Amino acid sequence: LSWDELTESGYEEAQEDAGMRLIGIRLELEAICRVLDEKNPKFTKAIVLKEFFGFSVPEIAKKLNDSERNIYYYLSEAKKVGKQYRKETT
Repeated sequence: LSWDELTESGYEEAQEDAGMRLIGIRLELEAICRVLDEKNPKFTKAIVLKEFFGFSVPEIAKKLNDSERNIYYYLSEAKKVGKQYRKETT
């Protein structure tokens, strides 16, 4: 076993582990989004726009044609559902 083989195989394993971790995260996010959609699709839309796309509450309200107050409510409820989901699945 040469040093090159060791470093190459170690690197490949690290990449594979990272890839599997990303797949797991994506599957968990999809599952949480399905649960949110069952509660209220606006929960999903609001949290995705806020957390993944970085929109502000006023921007989300405009995009969803809704009030800022409702957006704060949707975000709060989405976070509660997400926490409950994680608690139940871990």
